[in-house]
Amino acid sequence: MATEAGVTQQGLLYYFPSKEELLNAALDIRDQRDVVPRPIPWEGLEFLDGIVERICRWRQEPEMVGMFTLLLVENLGDHAPLRDRLETRYDLVHKEYADGIRAAQASGTARGDIDPDLKAIEIIAFLNGLETSWLLKPSLPVEDVAAAWRDSQVAQMTAGLRNHRPDLSSAHE
Repeated sequence: MATEAGVTQQGLLYYFPSKEELLNAALDIRDQRDVVPRPIPWEGLEFLDGIVERICRWRQEPEMVGMFTLLLVENLGDHAPLRDRLETRYDLVHKEYADGIRAAQASGTARGDIDPDLKAIEIIAFLNGLETSWLLKPSLPVEDVAAAWRDSQVAQMTAGLRNHRPDLSSAHE
């Protein structure tokens, strides 16, 4: 690992005295790069566009996607060293997505009968599954899958919101 970073083993240990500190530093970088750009507070379902943009960046840094997925799986145990950090990150992302759905509901751009917390879990599950699938088969067109998924989510979360008024122009003729 030190050689890949262009430093000696001693140099790496100087900056990161433990494996856990090194992994946390790597996750810090990943978290910074993984941010979905957004207005604060959320205005609505635009966060889905941000997710698609993030997925479109995976090919630029496949090692980051792979590292995160590997660390996530390796730290599922109750006493795993990164468990608390990864669980906190999950909770933060869950809250952000649920808040985006709540904002869309408040603005009338998403159906009110959707449970934002359950939908946020669904979104995270989709992302985790897509990451794993793409790591296994990098030729998958994840950009297209992500765009189609977004369109499907928007259609599902907005179904029935449009007021279909009859065409009144012919009534005046």
